[in-house]
Amino acid sequence: RVITGAEVAITRAVDLADDEIARLRLGGGPYLLVECPFSPNAVGVEVMIASLLDRGNRIVLAHPERCPVFQQDDGLLARLVSRGVLAQVTAGSLVGRFGRTVQDTTHAFAHHGLVHVVASDAHSLERRPPSMLLELQEQGLTEQAGWLTELMPRAILDGTALPPMPEMPQRHRSGLRRLLGR
Repeated sequence: RVITGAEVAITRAVDLADDEIARLRLGGGPYLLVECPFSPNAVGVEVMIASLLDRGNRIVLAHPERCPVFQQDDGLLARLVSRGVLAQVTAGSLVGRFGRTVQDTTHAFAHHGLVHVVASDAHSLERRPPSMLLELQEQGLTEQAGWLTELMPRAILDGTALPPMPEMPQRHRSGLRRLLGR
């Protein structure tokens, strides 16, 4: 089943009319998937997201762990989540496919309960395949996999109440002790 929706660059989203944004929301529901900027010079991310929220949008941030702004300001995502923003990380980020900084950032977000969805961010079968469960299992998140890849995405698409977050493990079998030291 194909469901409508789009991942919209944050810089573009703030310039769209409300009726245009409504057509781009995930599954026709209340959530807009907003792409975080990859530029290290991006400024005003928090203000732009606040603007979208103030216009009545619910926001899911796509791969904030890969955004230099979120890597440099370790409290930014927590501030946004406290306003109701949800975070979707890329499964490959959990296992280091985008480098150590992204992996460490992803683990810190997960450890602090700031990850709500894990997605494949698949681009092709070879370069970035549609895989999530293997990455979650490798990081000791098997018990949370259903919530991260099925329950939360379903609630987001349906616009229904979000299911309670399961307890995230404090110790990963893969030796991610550096996460616990943050």
